[in-house]
Order: sequence, then structure tokens, then C-alpha cells
Amino acid sequence: MVTGGIAWEAIERLLHPASVASVVVIGVAAFGVVINTGTALLFMSGRKGDLNIRAAFLHMAGDAAISLGVVVAGIVMLFTHWFWLDSAASLLISALIVMATWGLLRDSAHLALHGVPRVSTSTQYGFICLGYPTSRPCTTCISGP
Repeated sequence: MVTGGIAWEAIERLLHPASVASVVVIGVAAFGVVINTGTALLFMSGRKGDLNIRAAFLHMAGDAAISLGVVVAGIVMLFTHWFWLDSAASLLISALIVMATWGLLRDSAHLALHGVPRVSTSTQYGFICLGYPTSRPCTTCISGP
């Protein structure tokens, strides 16, 4: 939803261009690159085994990429005064966010519908089921991917 709002505003700015404070944009975005890259690196090792860590990693890596794109656009705008680039970069970044997070949305919906996470094996779930007292055979605790 936020990405849609960014795209909407970008289209509005394309229709009604305005100047951009390029130096401020570059400084704030460069700070964002450093902070978001460092945070993404903290989540990098666990991103394949846990959906929540994967979501946090994708979020922070996406924010770092966005900030880097904003730095580049700010530098170009500073020297060329092509302020339409602000809107074009916003639209491009919005599209990249949607494409990068689509799989996460799909996997989250799968889990919400009681599916087994794709990164886990049924053997792992078999051991989990064996640890709980039940009157049913363990195979009834396991749902397929």
C-alpha cells in the first residue's frame, strides 16, 4: 500500500514538476544506505531458515537499495537539474519493491493458510510432532508443502 502511495505521488510530481533540494536528499539518503546496509547484514545469515528473518532482511536490503538509488538520483539532479528524475526514480523503486517482496507475500499467505514453510522438510516436522503427546499417528500432524 505504501508503494502505491509513493507511485501516486511520483505521478503527481511528473504532472506538476517542482525543484528538489538535491544536497539534502543526497545526505539523508547516504546515511540511510549505511544504516540499512549494516542492519541487513545482521539478518543475512538467518534469512533462509526463518520467514520473519527473511522479511526483515528483505526490508532492510530493500531500504538500502532504495537509499542508494536516491543518492544517485540526487547527484544527477544536483548537476543537471533534471527534477523529473525524482519521480522516475520513485516509480522504478516502487516497482522493484513490489517485485522483490512478491515471494514473501506468497509465502506468508501460504503459512496463514496453515501450509508448511517451504524451507523446512517434513522430517523436521515429524520430529516436532513426536515431541508432543497425541492420540493420533504423527503423519496426521504433517501437512505437505
